[in-house]
Amino acid sequence: REDATVYATNEARDCGKTFAEAEGDVAYCADMLDYYAGLVVDGGQRERRAPPPAAYELDAACSIATYPAGVAALVTPWNYPLLQAVLKVAPAVAAGCPFVLKPSPLASLTCVDFLQTILGPLTPPGACNLLTGGPPLSGVDRGAGALLADPRVAVCSFTGSSRGGEAVLNAAAPFARPSALELGGKGALVVLDDADVEAAADQALVGILSCAGQVCSATSRLLIQRPIYDAVVERVLEKMAAVVVGKPLDAATTMGPLVSREQQERVLSFVERARQASLDVRQPAASVDGSGYFAPPTLVLGDLEGAEIWREEVFGPVLCAMPFESDEDAIALANASRFGLAHAVFSADEARAAKCADALDAGVVWVNANQILWPDTPFGGWKASGFGFEQGREGMAPFLRRKSVVVAPPSPGGG
Repeated sequence: REDATVYATNEARDCGKTFAEAEGDVAYCADMLDYYAGLVVDGGQRERRAPPPAAYELDAACSIATYPAGVAALVTPWNYPLLQAVLKVAPAVAAGCPFVLKPSPLASLTCVDFLQTILGPLTPPGACNLLTGGPPLSGVDRGAGALLADPRVAVCSFTGSSRGGEAVLNAAAPFARPSALELGGKGALVVLDDADVEAAADQALVGILSCAGQVCSATSRLLIQRPIYDAVVERVLEKMAAVVVGKPLDAATTMGPLVSREQQERVLSFVERARQASLDVRQPAASVDGSGYFAPPTLVLGDLEGAEIWREEVFGPVLCAMPFESDEDAIALANASRFGLAHAVFSADEARAAKCADALDAGVVWVNANQILWPDTPFGGWKASGFGFEQGREGMAPFLRRKSVVVAPPSPGGG
């Protein structure tokens, strides 16, 4: 917390997010470290279970012993460099696991500083390790590939693309290595006809413009019930027009650049193909002066069902909006995706919203909110968005091994 401004500045410079966003990330990192400091596990600690039922006629007892899993490989992405490192390092250390952190070659500055100046001096020699660099290779970079091929690695926690997740599982298969994967998403924000239009439009932008849309939990599909469709679209466009795209450390900037030229070309090519498919592409914000890996906030309208830009994760500030008729239609459209990371629903009727939330296929569902979490909130995906959780007590599960110790009294007269 004392060096928050330095960390936020370096984070903004490294990955392009605004200083305000980076400042929020750093504060959340401090909270996460405090949270897991309160969950530190002593290796071998035991939890006694209830005795066997009387019908079993057994004089025995069971306790569950908990141990560190072993060396953890922690592979993190470039969109939240420091935060993703802390989300993995903190539970691993709390569980007692030595680790090797492998950040993305595109953004690792704050990870290096965090391990060298804060965590490294607090851990035993050899417990805290960092591997940087390496050009991409088959969904994970070569450094991560070499790390995952090492049989000494007992567990892996990976956040990144679906292709990267496949590479992690392929590397884990020969060792039957447990792996926690947090992969891509194509979240839906469902706006029911009794929702507050202003709030829904505000949160639609939060869900697609945070970190310039480079967020796995982005709600990039906006589903609006037909009676209020035009009103919500109008407000979204007005709010997009007010977005200031610019340099991350400029106080006037509300959305920064993308992380790299490759990512910029990827996002802009999705938009160009949408135009070629005769979809209605709107970009109301002012164009950016000067060079940089910028992409404008974009709203895509039209016959989107089945369109590439509706199905695939763009990972940029591109929002697709489509009307629906009934609540059941909205649920079917939202769930018609191979991904299942995070969705949101907006309604003035709590029971109606809860029914919709229950029916949505995702590891996280927000109701009348978007992109909010705190340290005790488990976060993880369904379907092709991965498995396992980060945050909360559930975030420690991959780094722990449990053993059932069943004890019966010695036989009478035994030597």
